Amino acid sequence: MTSEFMYSIKLFCFGVVIGVVLSVLGFVCYEKFFEEPEIVEIEVPVEVEAPKPEITIEYVDKKLENLGELATAEMTYNGLYTILEGNIPFITQKGFSMTYEAQVKAGIDVTAIEVEVSDKEVVVTLPAAEIQMSYVDPETIQFYDEKMALFNWTEKTDVTEAITSAEADVQEKADLDGLLERASKQAEYIVKGLLEDAVGDLKVVVKQGEAEEK
Repeated sequence: MTSEFMYSIKLFCFGVVIGVVLSVLGFVCYEKFFEEPEIVEIEVPVEVEAPKPEITIEYVDKKLENLGELATAEMTYNGLYTILEGNIPFITQKGFSMTYEAQVKAGIDVTAIEVEVSDKEVVVTLPAAEIQMSYVDPETIQFYDEKMALFNWTEKTDVTEAITSAEADVQEKADLDGLLERASKQAEYIVKGLLEDAVGDLKVVVKQGEAEEK
C-alpha cells in the first residue's frame, strides 16, 4: 500500500471516530434539553372544619351576657317647669319658671331574659324596657321670675328642692314611652345580630315581655 492510501484510511477512521463522538454528544444534549420536567407533588393541607358548638341555653346566655351595655336608648330633655306658687324655700314670688337639662336612659334587665332552645329555633323573651337612669344636672338649673328676670339660689336646700321638682317634671312631660319603645327595639335588633350567626341553622325568635304593673 502506498503512503497516500494509508493516510486516507487513517483520515477516514479519524472522521468516523469524530462523527461517533459528535453523535453521542448530540444525543446527550438532546436528552437533557427535551427531558420531561420532574413532577413534584405538593401536599396541600386539608382544612379541618371546627366542631360546631352545641346550642344550649347556657351557650345562648353566654352570648347575651353583655347585652345590657348595648341595648340602651338615651335622651337629653330640656325642661321648662312653671310654678304658680313658690314652694322652694328662698322664693317668695307666687309665680316663676325654672329651666333645666336632664339625661334619661332606658334599657332592659339582662338577668330577666328568658331563653328556650329547640331543634328548630332559639326563642328569646326580653323583659319590658324600663327607665334606668334620670339625672338632672344642677348646673343647668336657672330660675326666672314672672317678668322673666334671671336669678339664682343661695341655699343648699334650694338645690335639693329644684332637683326634686325637675325630676318630677321629667316623669310627667318627657316622652318616656317613646324612649322605652326605642330601647326595646334596640335590644331586639342586637339580640338577633348576636345570635343569628352563632346558632347555625336554628331560627332566632325574639319576643317582647309585658311591663309589670306598678
